[in-house]
Amino acid sequence: MKISQLIIGALLVVGMQAVTAASEQVVSQPDTKSVKKTIKYWDTKSFEKQTEKFAVECDVTPNMANMNGLFGLTTWRHINGWAHLATIVRFNPKGKIDVRNGKVYQAENSMNYQKGVVYHIQMVVNVKTHTYSVYVTPAGGDTVTIGSDYAFRTKLNQVKFLQFYVNHSAKGTLDLKNFKLIN
Repeated sequence: MKISQLIIGALLVVGMQAVTAASEQVVSQPDTKSVKKTIKYWDTKSFEKQTEKFAVECDVTPNMANMNGLFGLTTWRHINGWAHLATIVRFNPKGKIDVRNGKVYQAENSMNYQKGVVYHIQMVVNVKTHTYSVYVTPAGGDTVTIGSDYAFRTKLNQVKFLQFYVNHSAKGTLDLKNFKLIN
């Protein structure tokens, strides 16, 4: 074997290793678009695990009218759908705020929402009875009871604890701030 053949063979091996290493680096890097989408659309954060009666409150601001956004509570850190939420306050596509009650969305008292207005949400939850109540106060307005003693989502009416809150929007964004757990 000639020296030139050995050199070419060595260069080919080194070149193949470099191509393989570059391929591995590209494959191992996350898709930044999907990471941004996950963060934007399923914003999940933890709070102290709750197994009995407790309350939470927060301020939410829709960035558009007739969106489809929510604030809810769940047992799981990683969720990919509405079905994973035990409690839901929804800013629905018809411009109203409603609450999940078992299998349906409804509201004891109707409340329209507007783009750019801050809404203070108070949710009183009883994990043992799998019920919750929701009160909403628009900036500068009076508190309205949206739902009293509503049932957790039907598929989640056996959960033993809640530990995560979720901010999600299928259309538009729902800015959530000042989350607070009240025992």
